[in-house]
Amino acid sequence: MDDFFVTKISTDEAGQGEYWQLALNFRRAELGGSQTRTQKADSVVWALIKVQQAPANGLPLLKLKGPRSARVDKEIVVTVIDGETRQAVQGATVKEIQAGGTGTWTTDYQGQAKIKFATEGVKELKAGHECKYVRSNALKVTVQK
Repeated sequence: MDDFFVTKISTDEAGQGEYWQLALNFRRAELGGSQTRTQKADSVVWALIKVQQAPANGLPLLKLKGPRSARVDKEIVVTVIDGETRQAVQGATVKEIQAGGTGTWTTDYQGQAKIKFATEGVKELKAGHECKYVRSNALKVTVQK
């Protein structure tokens, strides 16, 4: 199969000085998208990177871990780590990303953020960290009374 160069995913298009970085299980893929083989449980991320921000080997990916369920007004703990080194990431920002989401939390020195939800529903969270990392995977938390 011939290789290909990804320039657009959904409505996000690589502009001048940007490229799409492929990662498999939170590590930069060593092969291109057409050669990379995946398994059902693999985590695949395509991240849009600005060339001037990235070191030669790309940016590391954040991994967001936490419970899949929670109770209204009961605290849960989520953890943000560097997906490659598995080290805790201090100062990462965890945000609700769906429409109407208002929560924002910052991780401590252990990479942990304590979160409470005031309403029921499925909350989708992602973590970011200035320009040092690629934004994390999504963590969906079902919140019930």
